[in-house]
Amino acid sequence: MPRPSPDAVAFADGEPVGSGRPAVLTALAVVLWLLLRPTSGPTVATVEVKAPTQRLSCGQTADLIGIMTTDGSGGPIAYRWLRSDGQESGELTHTVRRGDHKVTVHLQWTVRGPGLFRGTARLQVLGPAGSPIEGEGTFSYSCV
Repeated sequence: MPRPSPDAVAFADGEPVGSGRPAVLTALAVVLWLLLRPTSGPTVATVEVKAPTQRLSCGQTADLIGIMTTDGSGGPIAYRWLRSDGQESGELTHTVRRGDHKVTVHLQWTVRGPGLFRGTARLQVLGPAGSPIEGEGTFSYSCV
């Protein structure tokens, strides 16, 4: 049986065998990898803290709302709340779903006892990467 010469081309369905199919499969594999690869987490562009605008009265709780604007990447965001009374939350984590550009977190702060108080809460983003970005909100309390 004669051997084919190195210049011989095999055909299947009218197309040369191997004509671009490996390249298409490779390109498809690269696209899938880019879409499904794990990321280090979302990039946080801005941080805002909304505090109650009305003065709180005896024993009320302030609901401080932190809003982080992201690039829409999924993954964990590490953050912490720092309060003007010296309390802090420690490091917390919120997992962002891919496609979410706004992330909301809450801090409940209850003030008790008589007196006047002005509280400031700072939301500090610690990660996934880059320098910390933060925002703050302030509320007033009066119990006489």
